[in-house]
Amino acid sequence: AGDGLAGGTKSNRLIAEAMARRGHDVRMFVPTKKKKKGGPLARLRAALRRDDAPAAPADGHLTRGSIPIHRVDAPYVDASDVPDADVVLFSWWEVAERVFNWPRGKGVPVHYVRHHELHGGDPDRVRRVFAHPGPKIAISNWLVRVMRDEYGHDDVTLVHNGVDRGQFHAEPREKNDPPVVGFLYGRQKWKGADTAAEACRIAQETMPSLRVVSFGSKPWPDEIPKPANFTFEHRPPQGRIAEIYRGCDCWIVPSTTEGLGMPGLEAAACRCPLVVTKSGGPEDYGKEGVNGHVVEVGDARAMARAVLDVVSADAARWRSMSDASAEIARGFDWDASAEILEQALRRAVGG
Repeated sequence: AGDGLAGGTKSNRLIAEAMARRGHDVRMFVPTKKKKKGGPLARLRAALRRDDAPAAPADGHLTRGSIPIHRVDAPYVDASDVPDADVVLFSWWEVAERVFNWPRGKGVPVHYVRHHELHGGDPDRVRRVFAHPGPKIAISNWLVRVMRDEYGHDDVTLVHNGVDRGQFHAEPREKNDPPVVGFLYGRQKWKGADTAAEACRIAQETMPSLRVVSFGSKPWPDEIPKPANFTFEHRPPQGRIAEIYRGCDCWIVPSTTEGLGMPGLEAAACRCPLVVTKSGGPEDYGKEGVNGHVVEVGDARAMARAVLDVVSADAARWRSMSDASAEIARGFDWDASAEILEQALRRAVGG
């Protein structure tokens, strides 16, 4: 694992803690240096930017957990860094390339598929990783289908992410006046923040009073025009994030592709009706006509119409969507997922 504020990092920690609660000896290994990218000129630019700084920030998700964290002073964790084990789990495709070649004494390699990571490197190399035989875990129904339909793996185990209920919860609530819509800003193009911002601007043509909130681990970029009545919070404290969700009447998940999308699920747990795209994972918790709407990827106008429908709903219909989000989110539970994962790992080791 790597530390940081990414949803995958947080999810790795939370499932590890759930497995530890079941009595397992779980350890996480974190590289503390960023890998070198590009040629000599690119490396010089990186050095001038001090990109050789540790990859694990002091306020990353792993620093908040109870699982032992072993930090490795290198860009990668190698077999010599870890003890013998029954199972070794990994998620990112580049890590998989290395772990596939580890001695079997380091544990049965189990690929924990958190996204179809074609955006993360040479697509041919990435596809070879996913085509590799061996046990696989996937965090959404979409990823289970991708592993089956594109790579021929018909025995992938679905292990949904859960919700950190100590952080993300809300009492039944009423809609704001004027209403508030929110979304996460991620700098990756596939996160769809530009589409969400455009949809909010379009919605404000009909409802000028609509307020818009967003947060992210990177500053808001100049190249994406801001909606009116816009508030952005850069790296809010973790305790503040649930307050942001609880202050929204609709949460947008605008991704073009998404393994699951933790912010949308967390917002649902905080009783936000949702507008999600047909991007894969979010369709497991965003249900058309139940807790909001599902729209086509990249269609800002359809997204705007969906947002307006949610925030313009009368009190009873909005409350029905809000309650439905909370009920759906209750089905995503870390301890229940750990039980399913435990069974899958026992099968992997032949026990």
